[in-house]
Amino acid sequence: MPHRTTRPRGVPMRPIRRGVILGVALALVAGATAANALWSVRAPVAVSATSTGDITVAAVWRDGTPAWSPLFPGRSTAGHVLRITEGGEATTLRWTLRVSLTTASSFAPYVTMQAWVGPCGTGVPIPSAGYTTSSGLTPGQVLDVCVRLTMAANTPASLAGAAVAPVVTVAALQRGM
Repeated sequence: MPHRTTRPRGVPMRPIRRGVILGVALALVAGATAANALWSVRAPVAVSATSTGDITVAAVWRDGTPAWSPLFPGRSTAGHVLRITEGGEATTLRWTLRVSLTTASSFAPYVTMQAWVGPCGTGVPIPSAGYTTSSGLTPGQVLDVCVRLTMAANTPASLAGAAVAPVVTVAALQRGM
């Protein structure tokens, strides 16, 4: 059997072994710190100024401000065309077109608006959620939107002769790409 030497209990380690263990521990800590320093390096980069693009929309009555014909219960006005032009900054955007109506408060429950991209009654209907273009809208692109007002058949006779005061609002809302 080979001879084994062991240190008796209570006898301290030799100073050389303690020094080796301490040296290895310090090397590990120093190595970890050096590796961490590599991950902490920062390099600032200059960036030129930039700005966001925009979408602008102009809406005008194609044939001048309409003279709305009188409304009667259960009837509609003739259609009037709004010409809508996009004027954003050299970009193609996907967007949703909303056309809404406000009237004198007494007529709000009785007067509705129908809108179409293209000809009245046969164009693409614009729902209350809006008309969404299938592709982007290019700068300067024009859409003709026909608008027609309808008065409900159950409109009270007490409103006869009162001003409906219709106001049509057009909004173009950018959608996600």
